[in-house]
Amino acid sequence: MDGGICSQMHFYLVGMLLSRSGHRVAYDLSWFRDVGTDLDGRMCRNFDLLRIFPGLRFEESRNTILNRIYISLFYRRNDYFGNTHDSLEWQETAPPAYLDGYFRDPEEMYSRLFREVFQIDTRVLNNSSLQTLRMIEKAGADSCAIHVRRGDLARFNAAYGHPAETDYFKECVRQVAARCTDPQFFLFSDEPDWCESHLIPELGDCRITVCAGNGSDKGWCDLILMSRCRHHITSQGSMGKYAALLRDEKNLDGLVTLPVNEGADDWKRRYDYAAVVASAT
Repeated sequence: MDGGICSQMHFYLVGMLLSRSGHRVAYDLSWFRDVGTDLDGRMCRNFDLLRIFPGLRFEESRNTILNRIYISLFYRRNDYFGNTHDSLEWQETAPPAYLDGYFRDPEEMYSRLFREVFQIDTRVLNNSSLQTLRMIEKAGADSCAIHVRRGDLARFNAAYGHPAETDYFKECVRQVAARCTDPQFFLFSDEPDWCESHLIPELGDCRITVCAGNGSDKGWCDLILMSRCRHHITSQGSMGKYAALLRDEKNLDGLVTLPVNEGADDWKRRYDYAAVVASAT
């Protein structure tokens, strides 16, 4: 495993699919001890999967010597972004095997398994996040999460494409406002100061709360908070998109916007249960 909370969720689902084939699966967490940062080395990436989902069945591969043997003899590298869309051979992996990298996701991973495995419990939130949660709950059907991913994706990235432009967020805010009586936007970002100085002044006269109480070390709290909103304006990366997948039943008819890039059509299919899915440039 490596990466942020959404990557960790992805790895866990890969393991779930393999374990359902009858294999014993253990997760190597050494990356979080040895690296534990984003691509720029600025923002931390902790192993937070069991903080947000403490009830998951999880076995860590703690035997360093055994891990080295597996890496030496049974290593297999997967490249999500380098493979073709039908490259799902990893599902046929036979033990012993050490799997590394990112994996193409079969449709069932998000259409069924995701919501079956990941159940939100807001009781794991800290006090500051609980105050924000009450604001979101008060906004109810008029609540909208805006996720602005910056950090190591604030510039072009071969895997994720170009960052979402200001015009994209302006158009999305307009679409959400047209569907709400009293729209209330809750903005989450790994660079909230940049959003306040560069993005928010361009969004016009709308009510926006910048939720800056959680740094990159508590991104899992932001994922929970975003998931409690009805509408979602997503950006590059997975955080906003995963939050929309984690919405409770009463919010599934909310709007989800996706920036146009490679992979947008795949994400559209994952929101088939929503009333409207909009892509804006």
